[in-house]
Amino acid sequence: MCLTYLENTNGKDWQLAKATGITLKPSDDGAAAEIDMLKWSNLSTDLGVWDVNGNFYILLAGVGLINDKKGENGQNGTANGAISAPSPTKRDSDGPSYELTSYNHTEMIYRDIVPPQAHTKCVSFEWLNIEKPQIVNKSATLAGEDGSGYANYSYGVTQHHPPGTSHPIPTKQACVAVRQNGLLNLYYQGEHKVEYHKLSYNLAPDGREGSCTFTKAAIGFNNDKKIVIVAYDARSDLILTYVVSIDWGFLVDSAQRQRADPHYHTPKDGQNQPSISCSLVHEMRPEPTASIDYGDEKAFGRPEVVQQTLKSIELFSPFFQQGSSLEILVTYECMNPVGSQPFTSAYRYNLENAMDSVGDLFDSMGDGASNSDSREGLLRLVLQGHISLSKQVQQIETAISESLLLFIYTDGSIDAVNRETWEIIPNPGLKIEGQDSSATFPPTISSLLDCGFSFPELGANPALLAVSPNMAAFVHHADGQLQFKSLERLNGKENISLCGIGFAYMHACACYSTTSSDDLLVMLRNELSKTELESPELASKLVDLVMTESHKAINFQLNSFGKESVDKLLSNPPLQRLLSLQLVLGELHSDNRAIKDMAWIVLNLRSTSFGIMFSLSSIYRQMSKKKPAEDLLQDSVSRAECIMSLVGNVRWLIDLIVYFNQELLQLAFSRNRPSQSKVTVDNSVVLPVILGKVPRLFLMYSLSSIGKTHEILKKLYKELTESNKLYTPMKEALNRFFTACNSSPLNLGLFENFLRECEVYVNKELNNVVSNDRAQSLRLEQQLFCRGHVPDEVKYMANVLIDRHAATISRDLKLSDLYFYENNWIDVGIARKEFTKPYIPTDDEYKPMVPRLRYSDNEVVDALRKIIINAGPTVVSGGASAMGVEQFR
Repeated sequence: MCLTYLENTNGKDWQLAKATGITLKPSDDGAAAEIDMLKWSNLSTDLGVWDVNGNFYILLAGVGLINDKKGENGQNGTANGAISAPSPTKRDSDGPSYELTSYNHTEMIYRDIVPPQAHTKCVSFEWLNIEKPQIVNKSATLAGEDGSGYANYSYGVTQHHPPGTSHPIPTKQACVAVRQNGLLNLYYQGEHKVEYHKLSYNLAPDGREGSCTFTKAAIGFNNDKKIVIVAYDARSDLILTYVVSIDWGFLVDSAQRQRADPHYHTPKDGQNQPSISCSLVHEMRPEPTASIDYGDEKAFGRPEVVQQTLKSIELFSPFFQQGSSLEILVTYECMNPVGSQPFTSAYRYNLENAMDSVGDLFDSMGDGASNSDSREGLLRLVLQGHISLSKQVQQIETAISESLLLFIYTDGSIDAVNRETWEIIPNPGLKIEGQDSSATFPPTISSLLDCGFSFPELGANPALLAVSPNMAAFVHHADGQLQFKSLERLNGKENISLCGIGFAYMHACACYSTTSSDDLLVMLRNELSKTELESPELASKLVDLVMTESHKAINFQLNSFGKESVDKLLSNPPLQRLLSLQLVLGELHSDNRAIKDMAWIVLNLRSTSFGIMFSLSSIYRQMSKKKPAEDLLQDSVSRAECIMSLVGNVRWLIDLIVYFNQELLQLAFSRNRPSQSKVTVDNSVVLPVILGKVPRLFLMYSLSSIGKTHEILKKLYKELTESNKLYTPMKEALNRFFTACNSSPLNLGLFENFLRECEVYVNKELNNVVSNDRAQSLRLEQQLFCRGHVPDEVKYMANVLIDRHAATISRDLKLSDLYFYENNWIDVGIARKEFTKPYIPTDDEYKPMVPRLRYSDNEVVDALRKIIINAGPTVVSGGASAMGVEQFR
């Protein structure tokens, strides 16, 4: 098995990284078997893998094994073949221990090895949903359009409770599998740690083990917390439908108690184990022939009656649309008598109460209560519709929170079906009779397909095809290697704003679902490249539109924040997404480097504030436990590590503030000779920061945090010295921190006072400029924040602030030191070191990654810790962490 991910190589180009090989064996000295099936859990942390012999493995991403104590549910998988659940009698501390690593590292945490016998192969496998409401984007709705080629769409969200049963403890996971021999397996995690336990149930109708052979099966979930299984038994030639319930036993009570006490352990004598109950609710034979109704359906010239063979069984659980229910799709491969190419016939069923068709007449007969009880459990499959597809289906995938079905054909083409209407979404270049082809903007947007995008050509029989979470790209195996392809627009230059709106909508979907958006960025990069060749001005407009519309799609309004909102901004995950997006768009923009600078500055101000907050919290927590006089060497080491983690970020922040002051000084000195200065009002970085509401808030918060940290550590230094407990680790860390703070040629308190004056002045003047016009206020903030541009309406404010700064800073005696202070390592504004581009061979299959922050020919800046580390001008593919990036396995 090989693990790869979508890797950014230079800030604006992506590739599938060089794969990491993972070998799975049923035993440490055994031979590896061919992998048959794999699927990631809903949290994308646990990977379930099946081999062709029916052996099952669970791998956990993002951890490394520290202590290899193999408990009974560890890697040895001693629950092999067990019908009843093993009793997890050992304390969790007896099992293996793990540490956090990056997501390109996995550890096997469970394996279930079956005896070598026939029909143990897995035919269907699913992870249970997580007991947590999901925030889902509603379709974007057209609210109006203007004559300039821009449309106004309204965005909204809804909550969706995942269907089916879930592990009672929200942080734990479980999965179910159906084997060929009719055995149903439940694998679930216990109270604590990551180990899995196993529970089995025999689905054979007569109850005899091995009396059925399931060659096709599917698992789905309905709205009443049940699991539904539909399987084809080759021995009896029947399609069987089961409804499965899980009693989670002591885990239900444990979940309740863990809300108050996260470390609660259920006593051994109170551990009533989980159990499975199952009912066979329906059985039917496959349809041997299909009749084509020429009156209502497009038959493409096929005969009325054709022979068909069962191709697949698919279950689609209820999705976020109100009224959605479990749907069962049974597909057949059809061949007509004249021997044309095979096509696909699909029958769609719902699982309904069998008594619903009896009618109200019989409802009124007999006792109402007993009548209601007799109805429970009487279910049947009810045919809802029949679809004829003109090609042979190779596989069916779901997309966009299971609201779309993708029918992937053997010729490499793809059709998308809307589950709400069960209609094929038309190709953007196809004219549909009865629809206005001149309509520029669609009434609703639910995916990129509504915005003029289409699926790429994949070639015949696409093997191992995977769809990206945002349905913006595909990965498939062709010509001996993996290939990554993005969706494409047929008319590149036509209605470019629809491209930006579609991206913003899907980016919002990624934000709410906490899914990576790298696949969307690759798609956008491709569209920008094509547009820039035709019209660079149009490409710049697309960048601006993508940024502002992405803010709008998640209702992030730059003009709605104040001093009291800083804590909310610090813990705002969508803001991190928007800043990362802006950083990439700045790399892609042809000439406006301020876009990238603004994102980079705010990203680092945010991470610096986070670091200070968490480090101070750790120090406070430790200080509250014991007095300085009781300090031990280990306490000193722990606190020293917290302080050392801050030094790089504090140094970066101080150097950034120094650079801001250098820019302001240069702007003041060159007021009468702007043509002789590299820095002007139009390309300045500091002016959008101090004029913009959000970046100014972050800057003031970061400065204040440094001041508080300095005072706290000075007090700690004094207390430890007086009690003679200032051990060497703590002493060295404190000295490093104080040296970093004192190396500034600037009085930070003076600049902090200047920022407070800016806050009062800018807020007052902006109120006069916008006159309570929130739309204009938002537009000005977006120009400052998203484009790094000072609008004409506020340029007079910029000049006033430049003059005020010159008057304020003249009180500082270190003016010459400030002006000539070296800080080009921060990579902001004109303070950049220029390096020659490293040599990258063009014939290499994998391009190396080029670090963004080079410090010298053999050194780079660690972007998170802001320290210098040894590294060459390039890093081999797959050598960087895949944390937080798109993964395709």
